[in-house]
Amino acid sequence: MKLNVAEKDDIPLILIVSILIHLGFNGMLLQLLGERPGTTEYRAIAENLVRGNGFVMEAGGPPMLWRPPLYIFLLAGIYPLFGVRYVPVLFVQILLNSLTCCLAYILSKDIFDRQVGLLTAFLLALHPLFLYNSARVMTEVLFTFLLVVSTLSILWFAKTLQGRYAILCGIFVGLTTLCRSSWQYFPLFLVPVLGLLHKKRHGAALVLKKSWIVVAGMVLMVAPWTIRNYVASGGEFIFVTTDAGYALWVGNHLPTRGLDDDALSEEGLQTLRRDMAAVLSVDPDPKMLEKIFEISWESKKNSDRLVREALREMWAHPFQTGALWIKKIFHFWFFYMGQRAEMVQIPILLIQAGVLVPALIGLYFSWTQPRRPFLLVPIAVVGYHLLLHVVTLANVRYSTPLLPYVTMLASYGIQGLRRWGRVKDLPHPIFQNL
Repeated sequence: MKLNVAEKDDIPLILIVSILIHLGFNGMLLQLLGERPGTTEYRAIAENLVRGNGFVMEAGGPPMLWRPPLYIFLLAGIYPLFGVRYVPVLFVQILLNSLTCCLAYILSKDIFDRQVGLLTAFLLALHPLFLYNSARVMTEVLFTFLLVVSTLSILWFAKTLQGRYAILCGIFVGLTTLCRSSWQYFPLFLVPVLGLLHKKRHGAALVLKKSWIVVAGMVLMVAPWTIRNYVASGGEFIFVTTDAGYALWVGNHLPTRGLDDDALSEEGLQTLRRDMAAVLSVDPDPKMLEKIFEISWESKKNSDRLVREALREMWAHPFQTGALWIKKIFHFWFFYMGQRAEMVQIPILLIQAGVLVPALIGLYFSWTQPRRPFLLVPIAVVGYHLLLHVVTLANVRYSTPLLPYVTMLASYGIQGLRRWGRVKDLPHPIFQNL
């Protein structure tokens, strides 16, 4: 939690080196591919917000209910200062990514040691997918930053069970939820993690009492947006967004193999649209099919219908659904969707394998050598995020917010292999006779 003099000196070094790496990478990217605007909805909503038109896609249009607000608020804070331009957003995202490297250092140092922290920060700053995210006007950069902040607050709360850290934890989990609504269910994972860490020292009663502070803090952070949604939707309770039905139904739609729309052929896309129209009782007219996805997002009623149908299909086809989920674990870590997919798929596979293999080795070392029980906190974050996307939509884009934790384990794995290679005194009996 506290940094010594050397560790305090590490932070500005990591920040400067990461910024320089990002600037070099994005300079080359701009030369080769031009601007990477990502989803244009974010820019459109932010522009309308700045112009006083409200949280809408176009002036006079219906209120936006399927996009969480925090990233759009960030854009709306940048545009009045620098204009609706790409480069200022890029610089802000480079700074956020570089701060994430600093936070990954602090997290890794707290769980392992300074050497692992330094290696984690620099591996993260060099990871091509992490760098590429900084160039896209999408939520990944802000979400990854907030996720590491949340993880640090959870770690400090888990170590102390102090009320001040519980409040911080609730605040940051709430902010993370306002960036990605999928994070709203994480407290359900947090309670058993705290129970495992403190079952002998403090007991279940104190853990539950402190956990309620986290939940209350999160709800209070999100509540203003929930109230806005209630008013904007005409009386529907929408905690953050209305996109859950789309994600669950599309992610488990067996005829299209659980793939999102931009990964499908034209034939697959039409199948997805027709089947969704049937679930929502929408006329399969070509004009209606073109906007069926927007229809699925525009109300909680439609989202709930898709959730019910997805659950019914999963119950009716448990083995096919289970096989699809297993396949989506691979999709989550390795499958790229978008332009030039065939060109970059093999490089992405090699890049991800190059980090995941040492991360698995690091996970092995961390449990076979002197126990680090609080490693359970980032593992719970990884497990929750992976499970959520295996059940809904899975591709490599969704795995990138986990890179701080993966590179942390990979760094520890590399350190362990170096120690093994030197035949030093490794605590586990398997190494004693080497």
